[in-house]
Amino acid sequence: MAVPALDKGSVETMFLHGDAEASSSPVLQILSVKKVSPAPMPNGQTGADRYRLILSDSAHFIQAMLATQLNHLIGDGQIEKHAVVRLDQYAINKVQNRSIVICLGIEVLGKETDKIGDPSSVEKLEKIESQAPKGVNPFNEISNVSRASAPAKSAIASKNARATNGPNTPIYPIEGLSPYQNKWTIKARVTLKSDIRHYTNAKGDGKVFSVNLLDESGEIRATGFNDAVDNLFNVFEEGKVYYVSKARVNISKNKQYNPTNNEYEIMFERDTQVELCTDTTDLPQVKYNFVNLSDLTTQEANAMIDVLGVVKEVGELSSIVSKATSKQIPKREIVLIDQSEFSVRMTLWGRQAEQFSAPDQPIIAFKGVKVGDFGGRSLSMVSSSTMAVDPDIQPAHSLSGWMKAVGETKTFQTFKSTGGGAGGFKEEEAKTIAQIKEEGLGMQDTPDNFFLRATIVYVKKDSLSYPACPKEGCNKKVTPTSEGSFRCEKCSEDFPAPQHRYVMSLSVLDHTGQLWLSAFDDAGRLILDHSADDIERLRDEDEQAFVGAIWRGSGKAYNFACRARTETFQDTSRVRYQINRATPVDYVAASAWLVKQIEGLGFTV
Repeated sequence: MAVPALDKGSVETMFLHGDAEASSSPVLQILSVKKVSPAPMPNGQTGADRYRLILSDSAHFIQAMLATQLNHLIGDGQIEKHAVVRLDQYAINKVQNRSIVICLGIEVLGKETDKIGDPSSVEKLEKIESQAPKGVNPFNEISNVSRASAPAKSAIASKNARATNGPNTPIYPIEGLSPYQNKWTIKARVTLKSDIRHYTNAKGDGKVFSVNLLDESGEIRATGFNDAVDNLFNVFEEGKVYYVSKARVNISKNKQYNPTNNEYEIMFERDTQVELCTDTTDLPQVKYNFVNLSDLTTQEANAMIDVLGVVKEVGELSSIVSKATSKQIPKREIVLIDQSEFSVRMTLWGRQAEQFSAPDQPIIAFKGVKVGDFGGRSLSMVSSSTMAVDPDIQPAHSLSGWMKAVGETKTFQTFKSTGGGAGGFKEEEAKTIAQIKEEGLGMQDTPDNFFLRATIVYVKKDSLSYPACPKEGCNKKVTPTSEGSFRCEKCSEDFPAPQHRYVMSLSVLDHTGQLWLSAFDDAGRLILDHSADDIERLRDEDEQAFVGAIWRGSGKAYNFACRARTETFQDTSRVRYQINRATPVDYVAASAWLVKQIEGLGFTV
């Protein structure tokens, strides 16, 4: 089959008229494909690869960027030098005073052996225009762009050739959004709307809310602060469809709190426009990316995932006392199973725990639940999580059939701690201090667990321990009596002496920053190499020896398994980082892991 002729003049038209011509589908040739440095992620990780293209219509060429969702065309070898393509969907952005074509939908039509024509840079046209006499348009004879009907468009562009919210405004697929675009409108269903959350930081008081937006191509979280809360919170309703435009697209900073699994997020601004849409037939109600229970070990701790399971067991309703608010929080644990023949414990909180009922072992689809990692694998619902009982979707029907046929006779495996190295520390899941702060660990409704390798640089010596009940398993604080004994109110007993237990504050450093950690008795014994009773005795009897013992606890690196949670005191909220477990660094194992990572990059060590 012959390769179609290039649409001569189309590059000139794109350059002059930008997005106004974005509904056309010009045939162009790729003159160059170059990989550029990926965008840095806020958490220190590397973003998706990006590719710069040069597109030609045989008369002019123009710079272009390939949307990351089309990177597979590079890997498959379809997009290469001299390939002829149809540009099904695109946007024109101004970057550093240069026009850049953002390629959102491409169909590869064939390949030529060489460059077609002798194209020149379209940027030169700008100089010609600026030199033209006033009132003279040097482009009156613009070549016609081919308007021949194109075959079916690429996956992300097939249903988005219509305009709304005024002329020349294409409907973009969510999958096609990126920070490189500034003119777009999406048509999306609200699958989740959060409550308004109030916060206080160095800039003062604020408020925030978010919605999850879904179309046929994907899902994205949109967040609004302060003025956007006042303007938009009452506009959105769960389940309804809206046109959204004039908002900003950013790289998602806190991906573990984002159940949409989108690398980008939308930020509502003062001028953001939201319009209710009555045509809702072409949009799904919800989109799941289910993870089999047997694959939970491949998920990072604190990851947000979707699961589908049969409720095997339902625990009793209980409660815990929130250390942040001192209020009772209802809690219930259930056990889920699936066709992978694994079971996992899921924790429900608050109203969901109170109202949960599961007669006849229903099938439940959970969206955006958090993966826990201590003692194996577990799951927990958070404020943004949703669940649908017996959903009318094919995976649920399949699971129901399997359960009735063979599932009731199966024995299911449970998750157990695999160690993960010394003290359960997992190199691949460890975070830097910068990542801990940037990802906002501990700032949500439920605590976050994480691994950290850091060096202790300072131990606060003013308050190292507290006098605890010596009775095994109690550990409550005791108070002195007038008779010289110590009283434990929990045990209703008096003791001749307390047993001191550590409650320490440590300053730790890594190469990215500083953090304060709280340590309790087990970690304190490891760090100071003395019991709390011995340290308090040194404090009373030998000040120099006491200071020396504290000093020797500094300057050492440890692997920490920590928990972050928000606590509130006198209307001030702050995140507290608590050490659950500390182990000395195994430098041999750590070095071996680093060697493996370096070799994975293609280097020989």
